[in-house]
Amino acid sequence: MCYENTLRSQISPRSLLISTSDNRTQSISTVSRLWEPMAYPLLFPHGTLGWGLRPSAQDPSAITLDGAESDTPTTQIWHYRARLLREPRFSIFGRLTNEYVVDMFSRELDARLTYIRVNQERLRTQEQDSALMGHEDLQDSENVYLPASFLGSGRWSSNQIADSLTIAAAYGPPTFFVTFTCNGNWPEIHSRLRPGQTYTDVPIVVCQVFKQKLSRLMGLFRTMFPNAGRLLYSIQRVEFQKRGLPHAHILLKYSKECVSADDIDRVISARIPEAADDAKIVRQFMIHPSHNSNVISNIPPSSQNPLKYCEKWKGGARVCRFGFPKPTQERTSIDSSDRVLYRRGDDDVFVVPHCLPLIRKFECHMNMEVAGCGQLFQYLFKYVHKGICDIRFVDVLRSTSLSPQAQIVQSSVSRRKTRVKSQLMRSMNTGVAGT
Repeated sequence: MCYENTLRSQISPRSLLISTSDNRTQSISTVSRLWEPMAYPLLFPHGTLGWGLRPSAQDPSAITLDGAESDTPTTQIWHYRARLLREPRFSIFGRLTNEYVVDMFSRELDARLTYIRVNQERLRTQEQDSALMGHEDLQDSENVYLPASFLGSGRWSSNQIADSLTIAAAYGPPTFFVTFTCNGNWPEIHSRLRPGQTYTDVPIVVCQVFKQKLSRLMGLFRTMFPNAGRLLYSIQRVEFQKRGLPHAHILLKYSKECVSADDIDRVISARIPEAADDAKIVRQFMIHPSHNSNVISNIPPSSQNPLKYCEKWKGGARVCRFGFPKPTQERTSIDSSDRVLYRRGDDDVFVVPHCLPLIRKFECHMNMEVAGCGQLFQYLFKYVHKGICDIRFVDVLRSTSLSPQAQIVQSSVSRRKTRVKSQLMRSMNTGVAGT
């Protein structure tokens, strides 16, 4: 759990509760080496100790370990990384491995948040950011402050947006906006599956393959479009679908503009190709799923007829959030709101804009759009750096013991959706954002 503008009285430390044979309970903290063998006996059948720190002498309830074995020579992330990459059992216990990854990264996150919580005064002084908390004289004991160095915090996202906009101000708005999605059926992934497994059971392999493919793609962007000139900058952000695959949002800026219809058509297509092999690839990866024809568009959403992920209820009808089916267009043009209308025929109304040579090479869903028109780039930078997905719970505190300043700031608690592949990407030092 991560928290912003959260009172310390709302925070309770995470621990593992053990019930003994004499009906007593013993708690194990998140920095104990006993956590892993006690929580995952199938992964550690011999009781092998995991990562941990020496227990504090002031904690009488802590379980102590004697001998040199209690010393831990490495950091948390490197400890988990070595285990996941070297020990084959983590590729066998698919779903249990996923739970282990989330739990262990949550331990590391809990340790970082604990450090932030107990060093509030120094952190606030360093960043001189107390004014953003709602009042310059806000007491250190009242509110938990997340600095910009904490990945996923509001200040981190704000800094990412500011850096991106500064680059755009110096070199101009981006030329293209690309969304590159991992394909769970890539041969590099499929060849590592055991009988009965799917890509969700091998998250380590998925992250490694996706990172390699993304690196190759970024290299191609430097040489693939010679008519667009030199690549001036690129900004990328890796995100993770709910229970799904990683995908990267990429902003590209080239030295030459791409705003005429002919220039756009040389790079981007929204049509089904005439060649049979190319048409098969486009139909496999670049067709937006059609809406349920069995449900009348003006039937309100219900438990029997829910909205699809791409639908919204607007004006008494079910409407696609992405505007499909798209209108037919004889020639590529730019409308009054600076949006590109790609050339389409009657059979192309559900085709997602793409670059055909890239689809041939990577065989995955890869949406590519022109991004340099008008004010679109401002929205794109905010979209790319929209931050770690979270659920925000608002709770208006009614305690009269708090100061007025704390009552203004107090009520927002953010709980992070911790996804398996996102934690693996960070654990293996592959990053989630870059320029």
